[in-house]
Amino acid sequence: MTAGRPPIPADEAERVAALRALALLDTPSEERFDRITRTAQRVLNVPIALITLVDTDRQYFKSCQGLGVSETPRSASFCAHAIAADDILHVRDALEDPRFVRNPLVLGSPYIRFYAGKPLQSVSGHRLGTLCVIDIVPRNLTEDEASTLIDLAAWAELELAVITMSQAVRQRDQLQRRLRTVAESVPLGLALLDPAHGITAANSSLSALTGLSTDALVGAPLNRLLSDRTTANRPLVLTVPGEMDAVLTAADGSRRDVRVSCAPLQDDDGGALVAVISDVTAQRAVERLKDEIISVTGHELRTPLTAIRGSLGLLAAGIGGGLAPDSQRLVDSAVRNTERLIRLVNDMLDVERLAAGQLPMQLGPADLADVATAAGDGLLQVAAEAGVGLHVEADGPVPVVGDRDRLIQVATNLVHNAIKFSSVGATVHVKAALADDGATLTVEDSGDGMDAADTERIFERFTQLDTGANRAGAGAGLGLAIVRGIVEAHSGTVTVTSAPGQGSTFEVRLPHASGARP
Repeated sequence: MTAGRPPIPADEAERVAALRALALLDTPSEERFDRITRTAQRVLNVPIALITLVDTDRQYFKSCQGLGVSETPRSASFCAHAIAADDILHVRDALEDPRFVRNPLVLGSPYIRFYAGKPLQSVSGHRLGTLCVIDIVPRNLTEDEASTLIDLAAWAELELAVITMSQAVRQRDQLQRRLRTVAESVPLGLALLDPAHGITAANSSLSALTGLSTDALVGAPLNRLLSDRTTANRPLVLTVPGEMDAVLTAADGSRRDVRVSCAPLQDDDGGALVAVISDVTAQRAVERLKDEIISVTGHELRTPLTAIRGSLGLLAAGIGGGLAPDSQRLVDSAVRNTERLIRLVNDMLDVERLAAGQLPMQLGPADLADVATAAGDGLLQVAAEAGVGLHVEADGPVPVVGDRDRLIQVATNLVHNAIKFSSVGATVHVKAALADDGATLTVEDSGDGMDAADTERIFERFTQLDTGANRAGAGAGLGLAIVRGIVEAHSGTVTVTSAPGQGSTFEVRLPHASGARP
């Protein structure tokens, strides 16, 4: 390091950032700092006392007693040396110190000889500048004077901390105002809850939804306003974190369908919660209308389609005389398309009954291995026509309690999907097995796979993925919704593990039959 050049602290970038965050550079003098430098000047009997702030290329005097300038270059700054020291920088005679003997502030005005500076730290621990005293004659700093300088520097640091805290309070208040503006702007009911689920604050959207003022809402248990959607007279039990469908009863007695999302309030150790209540009445009405259309349309179509299928089947079988080859192909195509429409209608009706909890189930002892084998046998021809291998592994009984026909429907849907989305020459693997916590049916393919976002939505009704070359063979997007509905009716779960280009594995997990263990 060149003699006389101030060292650069290791934390220079952070130090300067902390300094500028105080917003004290190039600001008018303040009595809070001037009283400190006046006290230092008087008590230590010096002509000059300063509170300096060391910027990137200058030192700025926030408070100045006995000097007629507001800043000097950092390169000539005694204080730039002082902020690199752990304690007071004491220079008895600058003309005898090699760091300062050629300093322009020593050789010229104000002709510094004696200097003592105590670094001033921010609340973050960065050295921002100094409280320093200067004389134009050499002198020593006594222990008492050093103690006084340390105490006065602590006073200055306290004032800097007050500024920092005031800024933090202003920023907090500004953030709170913005958050309140956001909370009042969103068309969703928002409520802060205590650990007992009592409302501690609410926005105007929730007030409008309930017909109660925000003051009236405070203190009320949230579940007093909400009831379970499936059992209207039962108060809603909040799941934290979680999403729940509920019915909200307003002050005027009107009822609205709502969705409630509840989660812990982040960075709060007191157990506070935040609840978001969205009005889904219109959405529910549309869903009910859609379900009614599906139900009515399905019932109205199934009978004539079945009759048409029967008639076409008789024609295809040659009843009434043989058909010309071209006519035979047309009738066979009509039979296949009619069968597809009947399957679609049946799927629509199954989905509607599942949503209403009315799909008939004949629960009894069942064997998941038998289910897997039956589904595989039923799809051997489909797999052969697609050029896809089908391997079913179902060694030994896998006992469960369930509706055998419905479980075969589940397995058939999953295996048929796997065949449909597999390439020629690939093999679909089906396995039924006992596990530690239940019985499992897995269907694995090596098709295109899907990304994580798609695995979350493929079990929704009418969901179809863009499956490239296989897209043209996709169905109406009901099969997996039916699978999930049937599995959940058996107190089970269905999941999928997949990644683009790596195929998919669907796993159905059902409870053990009584006494069954691997």
